[in-house]
Amino acid sequence: MNNEVNPDIIMVSEVLPKNSRYIVNKSELALEGYDIFPENFPPNNGRGIIMYIKQELQAVEKTFKHEFKEFTCAKINLINNDKLLVGCIYKSPSSTEENHRLLNELLLKISNLEEKNIHIYF
Repeated sequence: MNNEVNPDIIMVSEVLPKNSRYIVNKSELALEGYDIFPENFPPNNGRGIIMYIKQELQAVEKTFKHEFKEFTCAKINLINNDKLLVGCIYKSPSSTEENHRLLNELLLKISNLEEKNIHIYF
């Protein structure tokens, strides 16, 4: 990675190629110095999303009971016992009404959390 660009968090959607001859292993997508938070990889049918968070931030995966497939989330402890909840969502432009409903349910669940600092990116 370029030393001039040194982000704390990187989010990538549609990680997997559309027509691949082999299954991509999550370890092939690792970046040095970052924890990896992947979602919707085989055996699921999606193309996958990944959130990379610098290891020094000591992020912890945050899970929710939900059916929306293209979502990953992590919690980062900040100073003064503050917490940052950061998430990555992919919604296909050709998404179904059912998928929209599941996404709305997930967003409502997240909005009802006690965390003050919530950042979700599409």
